[in-house]
Amino acid sequence: MKTTVIVVAALMLAGNALAQTPAPTAPPPSAQPAPVPSMVEPQAAPAVAPTPAAPKLQLQEPKLGASTRYSRFSKGPGGPLLIFSGILTGIVTGVSLNEGLAGQHQDDFAFGVAGGVVIGGLASIYQYYAYTSVYGSMIDTLAALDGFLLGFAIDDMGGVDSQHTMLAPAILANALLVTSALIHWNADVDPDSALMVASGSIYGLWLSVLTTGLVNDLQTGVDARGVFMAPAIGLALGAALTQFVHIPASRMFKLDLIPIGVGLLLLATGAVTSGGDRPIVWGLALAGTAVAGVGTAILTAPDDPQPAAPVATQLPFKVTPSLAMVRDTQNKLQPGVGFSGAF
Repeated sequence: MKTTVIVVAALMLAGNALAQTPAPTAPPPSAQPAPVPSMVEPQAAPAVAPTPAAPKLQLQEPKLGASTRYSRFSKGPGGPLLIFSGILTGIVTGVSLNEGLAGQHQDDFAFGVAGGVVIGGLASIYQYYAYTSVYGSMIDTLAALDGFLLGFAIDDMGGVDSQHTMLAPAILANALLVTSALIHWNADVDPDSALMVASGSIYGLWLSVLTTGLVNDLQTGVDARGVFMAPAIGLALGAALTQFVHIPASRMFKLDLIPIGVGLLLLATGAVTSGGDRPIVWGLALAGTAVAGVGTAILTAPDDPQPAAPVATQLPFKVTPSLAMVRDTQNKLQPGVGFSGAF
């Protein structure tokens, strides 16, 4: 009986163990082991450079410095303007020489063409090798024009015979043109300096007109030779001022337009209201130009910079006070003040 009970209990325990055993499942897919992080970052593969496209045609040459060429025909951007100025100066020079040498009027065309070819050709050669800026070429043109006016004034002052009155204008025009071109040899001219030089010529002409009109109304028989000489003198003064004073072009425009505009307005108003030329009309225009010029210069003056903090004077040596023991008149040690220095 006991044996039967033990066998039955053993069978029941075996059945319970089989019931608790999980059913076999499909093995999981084999996973690749995780990569071990490396201390060195992998180098990225170099990117393949794209094939450069074919260069496109440039319609406008960029402005280059004085050390490089602007184009194959000019070293600087002011070359074409200088050639144009040289051609015009050459035409007037040829006609002036023909008239001054008592030539025939029908030869003026031939002399003008010959002068334009010679002077224009020399200008083209010059601008091919020397750097010329646009503003510098403008000054050259203005110098040639002022040279013609100065030549007329010199001829009138010297009392030269009428058949030679055209020689001095032609010579001075070419002389000032060459001088102006050589002054800024192979250098660029900034617009601020160019406008200051031109302003000297403009103010010289305007002030000479007002002064001549005023003197002519006060005293009859005054000629206008100063009007022809003033532009060249003002041009030289403006060129000299550029070495010491720098005025921005925006401010220089105001200094030109406002005073001269006020003077023109007063001159026109006085001429209309007075019914003719009178000394007071010229005087008011001259005074208005001066007052407007001073006021414009004050109102357009740049703000003064903040005053810098005072800098302590640096001595060539350093002195430091210290406590020391010194002997008095009775040969006893007493505390005192001493100084130590470092050079």
